[in-house]
Amino acid sequence: MESPGASPLVATADLGKGGGGKDAQMARKILSTCINQIGGSERAEQVQMCNLVARSFSLSGSQLVGAGTGTGKSLAYLAAAFQRAIEHGDRVVISTATLALQRQLLTCDIPTVVGACRELGYPPPTVAVLKGWSNYICRWKLAAPEEIEGLFPSYADAEYSPSNIGKQLQRLRDWAEETDSGDRDELQRGVSLAAWQQASISPNQCQGKTCRFFTDCFPRDARLKAQDADIIITNHALLSIEALTRAELLPEFDLLIVDEAHELPSRARSQACVSLAGGTIEKVARGVSKHFHLPVTSLEQAGKEFTKIIEEPDEGELSELPKKLENILTTLQIELSDISGEVTSSADEDEQRIKQRIVLAQIEEALDACEIIAAFDPEKSAAWIAEEKSGSRRLYSGPLDVGGDLYARLFKGHSCVLTSATMQLGGSFEAIATRLGFRDKNVWQGSDLGSPFNYRQQGILYVAADLPRPGRSGISESALNRALELAEAAGGGVLGLFSSLKAAEQAAEYFAAESDLQIFLQGEAPINQLITDFAASKNSCLFGTLSLWQGVDLPGDKCRLVLIDRIPFPRPNDPYISARTRAAEAAGRSGFAEVSLSHAALLLAQGAGRLIRTRSDKGVVAVLDQRLTSARYAGYLLKSLPPFWRTTDHQTVIGALNRLSEKE
Repeated sequence: MESPGASPLVATADLGKGGGGKDAQMARKILSTCINQIGGSERAEQVQMCNLVARSFSLSGSQLVGAGTGTGKSLAYLAAAFQRAIEHGDRVVISTATLALQRQLLTCDIPTVVGACRELGYPPPTVAVLKGWSNYICRWKLAAPEEIEGLFPSYADAEYSPSNIGKQLQRLRDWAEETDSGDRDELQRGVSLAAWQQASISPNQCQGKTCRFFTDCFPRDARLKAQDADIIITNHALLSIEALTRAELLPEFDLLIVDEAHELPSRARSQACVSLAGGTIEKVARGVSKHFHLPVTSLEQAGKEFTKIIEEPDEGELSELPKKLENILTTLQIELSDISGEVTSSADEDEQRIKQRIVLAQIEEALDACEIIAAFDPEKSAAWIAEEKSGSRRLYSGPLDVGGDLYARLFKGHSCVLTSATMQLGGSFEAIATRLGFRDKNVWQGSDLGSPFNYRQQGILYVAADLPRPGRSGISESALNRALELAEAAGGGVLGLFSSLKAAEQAAEYFAAESDLQIFLQGEAPINQLITDFAASKNSCLFGTLSLWQGVDLPGDKCRLVLIDRIPFPRPNDPYISARTRAAEAAGRSGFAEVSLSHAALLLAQGAGRLIRTRSDKGVVAVLDQRLTSARYAGYLLKSLPPFWRTTDHQTVIGALNRLSEKE
């Protein structure tokens, strides 16, 4: 089905049960066997997805696929990927944004496809997981953490106290003797980032063959397995590094599948961002003095001057670098370059050599940051100053657009499938395609699989058109009243998605004072724990911000009402947003439409998508923002949402929620 207002480039997938040639037939056979093994039933959208991926791989093109929740897309593309590996010897890379989806692939979907291949008599392809270097524990650092004390950030919080860190490191030592992978994502909660940083290492800091643990190295082992694998599962962070640098972390591959593809541009921008603080320079100076015994007075003075200079401007975006800042960055580059040319890791003992390598890596990282920030071009990058929790300031810089690198390094020359439940904004693939770097409309095709859900029958989109337009001082009392009325009618089962933590806290306080509903609030416990507790309590409310807008899966009666306080436009003072807006307008385009509106559409679609997770789910998405019906851009936002039945009559919605709660 073609969505209203869809781009002419959007092809509605209508491959049915057949078609697509021999490759597609074999892929469908694998998929059908998978479905039989798990006792499932065939879904037309899932078969179409399998056909689409197989055909795209056969034609060596780039395909953007919108596949709604419930499509079963991961099993479908895995069947096609395994077919290519078996029949053609192709190596396939599959990347995800979230750990939850990666776990689903590794623990559920891939074992199912492997079982299906064996049942059909096909030799199953080998599968490996590959992540960034620092995702793996380093045996050397665990064996002698005290040897490198002082080379890493210190923390004042009790959670990060030396005694607490020591306990966590001991836990990591014990875990290192049990784990086969050393992968942080397989570690149970309870180890802080500070402790993990004391037990992991960057590739620049690794001793390589000189390390006594070289033959028993977790990150090296992961890379060796990937070199021999047919199917490589990775994440958007590593995929971004592959695109933005010459690191060549991935082995050569033939085919690429990017799931949760709408997340890739933002993950890539995060990877490309660099920062510099005075404390960074001080740490480098201490390391050089202690472990190379070189004079560092000039570097220390430059670091202090840098700290002083970035304290002068207001926080936020810089439209240009002040002359004093340009000068001190040049001085820092000279000092760091001179030191880099003088030092070499020449120690005989392992312990001293690793300490020197760590300092060398820190010098290079600081020098890279100085060079990137000094090359700031307001037409291509953003620069800003932000205050850290400690009260000190840090200077940041990052590219406005990463699409060109993503396309040139990942998509061009490869057969690619990029998929997500939210690939279309305003009924078109073009916004996401542009972010991903597909500027030439002839090199990609968009296909919409639709959804197996009957959204008009299962859900209601309610817009509180009679409420005042949201202001900037938090959520209004009238909006709180309406939210509580809706929540009480639903009898709980409320996922509250708020534009700010302040608004979420206001709502939690109001609900606690005016109702008996149990409230779970972001920040009171780890997110995963809050979601688990909320799911176990049918008559409760879970309130939070960005962490809850996507990736939360609460099927059945656990979530009957998704409450959204306002259209989630980005903060106008967000440096990246303001810089991208300025660049779009300078190029003659609408900065609001290209940046803020598309950002809001994507997040709103993700938030609304939390409601209907299975064919039997029913509920209401309530948006307490009249602009979703009255603003000139309302149509664009509505086209980005699932096709719920829509109303602005709050009594109609109250009645529907009452009926839902009575059934529970």
